Amino acid sequence: MERVFAQDPLLDNASDSVSLANDSLKSSENLDDIILSPDAFSSSAKYGADHKTYFDPQKNLVYLYGNAFVEYEQFSIRNADYIEVDLKKNIATARLLPDSMKFLIGNTVYDTVATIVEDTTTIPEEDVLPFEDELIDGVQIDPITGEPIEPGRENREAPPVDGGGGLPGHKPGTPLFSDGTNEFDANEMRYNFKTGKGKVYNAVTFQSNLYIHGTETKFIESQDPKDTIQTIYNKNAIFTTCNAPVPHFGIWSNKQKIVPNKEVIVGPSNLQIMGIPTPLVLPFGFYPIVSTAKEGLIVPSYEYSQQWGFGLRGIGWYQPISEHMNLTARGDIYFNGSWLVDVQSNYRKRYKFNGGFSVSFSNRIQELASSLEKQKNRSFALRWNHSQDRSAHPYQNFSASVNFTTSGFDKLNYNQANQVLNNNTSSQISYRREFPGTPFSMTSNISHSQNSNNRSVSFTLPSFDLRMRSLQPFKKKKSVGDEQWYEKILLTYSGSFDNKIQTTDTTIFQPELWKSQKYGAQHQVGLNASYRLLKYISVTPSVNLNERWYFDKVKRNFVSDPVIEYDTVRTVDNQLIITRDTVSYGMVEKDTTNGFFPVHDIGASLNFQTALYYTKLSSKGWFRGFRHVAKPSVSLSFKPDYANSPWNYTDTLNRIDRGPDYIERYSFFEEGIYGAPSTSQGNFNVSYSLRNVLEAKLWNRPDSTAKKISLFKTFDFSGNYNPKADSLNFSMINFNANTTLFKGISYFRFSTQLDPYAVDERNRRIDKFYYKTGAGLFRFNGLRASLSTNMTVGKIREFLQKPEPDASSDDKQSKIARSEGLFDNFRVSHEIRFVWDPSRDKDVFQLSTNNIRMSGNVDLTEHWGVRVGNFGYDFQRKQLTYPDFGFTRDLHCWQLSFSWQPTRGTFLFNIRVKNAPLDFIDLPYNRGIQDSGYSPF
Repeated sequence: MERVFAQDPLLDNASDSVSLANDSLKSSENLDDIILSPDAFSSSAKYGADHKTYFDPQKNLVYLYGNAFVEYEQFSIRNADYIEVDLKKNIATARLLPDSMKFLIGNTVYDTVATIVEDTTTIPEEDVLPFEDELIDGVQIDPITGEPIEPGRENREAPPVDGGGGLPGHKPGTPLFSDGTNEFDANEMRYNFKTGKGKVYNAVTFQSNLYIHGTETKFIESQDPKDTIQTIYNKNAIFTTCNAPVPHFGIWSNKQKIVPNKEVIVGPSNLQIMGIPTPLVLPFGFYPIVSTAKEGLIVPSYEYSQQWGFGLRGIGWYQPISEHMNLTARGDIYFNGSWLVDVQSNYRKRYKFNGGFSVSFSNRIQELASSLEKQKNRSFALRWNHSQDRSAHPYQNFSASVNFTTSGFDKLNYNQANQVLNNNTSSQISYRREFPGTPFSMTSNISHSQNSNNRSVSFTLPSFDLRMRSLQPFKKKKSVGDEQWYEKILLTYSGSFDNKIQTTDTTIFQPELWKSQKYGAQHQVGLNASYRLLKYISVTPSVNLNERWYFDKVKRNFVSDPVIEYDTVRTVDNQLIITRDTVSYGMVEKDTTNGFFPVHDIGASLNFQTALYYTKLSSKGWFRGFRHVAKPSVSLSFKPDYANSPWNYTDTLNRIDRGPDYIERYSFFEEGIYGAPSTSQGNFNVSYSLRNVLEAKLWNRPDSTAKKISLFKTFDFSGNYNPKADSLNFSMINFNANTTLFKGISYFRFSTQLDPYAVDERNRRIDKFYYKTGAGLFRFNGLRASLSTNMTVGKIREFLQKPEPDASSDDKQSKIARSEGLFDNFRVSHEIRFVWDPSRDKDVFQLSTNNIRMSGNVDLTEHWGVRVGNFGYDFQRKQLTYPDFGFTRDLHCWQLSFSWQPTRGTFLFNIRVKNAPLDFIDLPYNRGIQDSGYSPF
């Protein structure tokens, strides 16, 4: 039941209260004449208790028993076994009663709990307010407000008191104090609502993820022009991130000053674990407990390396730049001069964009065992991710995904399998813009790809693309009657500019050492349409104009420079013969001419395509049907003869190294970024393809349903015929097929080539059909097949599990529960590749790849977990493929972890505090790659 302390002379003295109880409280017309006590509450205060409320009119004391509470403005004391309110001094005292006295709560005996007024004879009988157990006209009256108490309240039982506040060790009945922002509980507390000062014993408070236990605590509030400032002073206190009733660890100090939501200031302090002091002693300390981002030092962890010496790892500084952006700088530094610097930043603007970037430099110094010199391995990494919100702009978008490293940065500085085994990285920065009201859109990209094994790097700086959506230039503005054939003609356009650079990660900023640089522009204009022939055949004619703009051309010259080797051979009759062998006839030199060179290319094509369906169904047995979809296609394409064109795109070269009369035709622009027109004399091709899809329908007896499966997702034949070629008119026939097996767990791919022509002794194609040799219709030219499997243990269990048709919902629930095993999320992948190359003398059929890999996390118990970053075996090389193991143990407020990479001989064992702001307490023991003697390259 809630009561209210009113602004009432009753709070001044008992004699005044009498007249008010009999007069003023019953008549509102005299309220203006009431004289308030200077010690009265400045505003109303609510109070209540579940079991008993008692008022001592002589001492102006209110006693509250059982789940008692007092609320005054933003301050409150609640959940207490017992609260005593001094109305004269505005002081509330709350206590947790000992277990031996808790049984009194809810009974009618309270003399052993609170001091009752012993002498009431001095007060006239008519002036004494009735106690709670006295009646006026048969109704109980509240001694403070004079209001009737609801009937039956004296027999009410209190509900169980919860822990309240989420503070560790909170017992039912423990007073919980709150000032509207912060809260803490204590076995006993006193608080002056007027001065804002209080004192508590054995208090526990929670401040920005820190639990602070104080034996004796004072808190004082002072008024600031802008806000109310509360300061807490602790004696013999410990603060920790552990929420156990008795903390497993903490930083103990004799004196503490706490400014809520700002900082904890301590004097000489000591780290204690399980109540045992450790050698770690600090003369003083400042620990931020702000709820918002604030600049500060990032505490490092200590590390020792045999190669690098003593060092600090992860030391740095955190700096919030604005409400949308922050900056973190970290570094490693060791006594031998090795260091690493990493600068990271995250940014976010709501409904606009978000992202983050990091720039890292490392200098690892290694002492070589074979010499006194030191080897320096310097590496660099740049990573950036940026994404734009969809609602930010309707017509433009900017995104970035950058992952660029040099000198094997990840392999030098990390040991995790996902970073060590990742040999290929790529980046792309993209900007897209649509122009409303026009058919045009523009895209600009900057991209890069690199291989950390051979250190090759490829850049596209930049790539620009301008496209026009398809237009119907001959379409009538007002449609009248049937659509004419010319109205279906579509006009397309695209323009692009590309600049590609090929180099290594060590010569990026040295243009003179780049392997190649190709750049140019291209315009493509096309006309196409689609028609129906004989209802089922789709006919697509098209005309395409391609113009390339190059800024250099390459002319070739063969420089004759024979290289002859002489050898002396002794014959059987002991005679010496001198032999000669020409090992080289010369070389091809390139002469590059700079300028502007437009290259025109026009072509036309006519494509025919249709689809054929064959279905065979059955109503009996497990095989219920078969479906074959065949999509044949024939395409006719034509391009002019550019070999003898007046545009002079080609030239000839006498390659005497391939024969005295060998003439080779080449294009000045064949090394261009967009290629070059064909060098053949006329180009008329007939291309053909046959795409097949095979499906079957099987009867599922448990479900009494037919299920469709895919036998082959694709089953294709393709090739072409050139009637204008002087020889070898037919190309090889390509065959490709792929499908999935075992409910999509495995993926099978197959490709082969069949050649209609025979080959000579050098395995070169000759203008003679293979069937004329009598060996068959086509010559087998090789085969490639692969089977890739990627699955989890849970998927394997699902695949092998047989459903029970009559299982109830409870049975199904139990089946699902049983199927959830420890290894359900454990992933297993296997890849096997076969190559059959008949052109080789040995190992015609070989197994090129055969490896298996496992990875995943296994939660053995609630607190134990096993991590397998990678564990695999290469059956070809007969060796493990970079094992990476680890385990973790949750120690409540601490975490123990271990990781091991046996290939490198590296490991890390550490035990650390789990939660901020004390997560810098880290005890590592490790061996890095610098001490293992392993070289990543």
